[in-house]
Amino acid sequence: MGASGASPLEVLAQKAGREFPHLFTARKRTASGLADRSQRLQGLSHSPDASVVLMGSWGRAEVTAGSDDDFMLLVHGVERDAVEPSMAAIGSVLDSSPGTQGIFGVPVFSGRLVHDIGLDQDDNSNLTRRMLFLLESAPVTGAEAYRAVREEILDRYVDDSVKAYRPPRFLLNDVVRYWRTLCVDFAGKEHEARRSGDCETPSCAPRARSSLPVACSPPWNAFDLTWARFATTWKASSIWFRPTASRSVSSSTMPSNREQGRSAPTTSSLGE
Repeated sequence: MGASGASPLEVLAQKAGREFPHLFTARKRTASGLADRSQRLQGLSHSPDASVVLMGSWGRAEVTAGSDDDFMLLVHGVERDAVEPSMAAIGSVLDSSPGTQGIFGVPVFSGRLVHDIGLDQDDNSNLTRRMLFLLESAPVTGAEAYRAVREEILDRYVDDSVKAYRPPRFLLNDVVRYWRTLCVDFAGKEHEARRSGDCETPSCAPRARSSLPVACSPPWNAFDLTWARFATTWKASSIWFRPTASRSVSSSTMPSNREQGRSAPTTSSLGE
């Protein structure tokens, strides 16, 4: 919330002189859906360090009638076999199960998200889980465990060994790395679909390209789009303006687009 109690979207609408009706409808649908799913999941037995987290459009507050219940079972603790609730129990309560690519099909333990940043151990699955957790997630149960893991990850990005955290370049570089990985993997999946015969019709390629993230296409630089989207969400304030005074940063520390010789992305270019 802003200083006047207005949400970031309300502030944006006021300053832009636009109404954004679809986004406001999605915000209401998201809030209602989170409350409903939280109530339904409360009946399941939970480990004290576990949190059921909804991802994607739920974290962006952009839920529509076609949104899935992609979820992560997050555990703020050491890896172990027994965690409650089970993935099957969660899936029986929510409207859909995680995808089949193995990103959210198993419990996600905080140790790898916090400590395995970079190098060979930070594989695609770990990078994707960490980025979606930071950028596009909302806790449905276990809010305390969720906040604890979030703080530990952010502390990892701006700890004392990382001197240049104004702006937090370690964090921003990892976000940009995620977007670039997403773009490369998108092309890889399209290639594999063609090889396997799943993409034989002439209309297949245009449909695939139409869903390509905007950051994958020129003329925008991935850093521009990552920062522009990141800075206009409520999550930006919780990451950029840390509670510790030594980590507070004013917007004046960010080089302007004029200084960098670039034009700022518009709201329409980010996709309302």
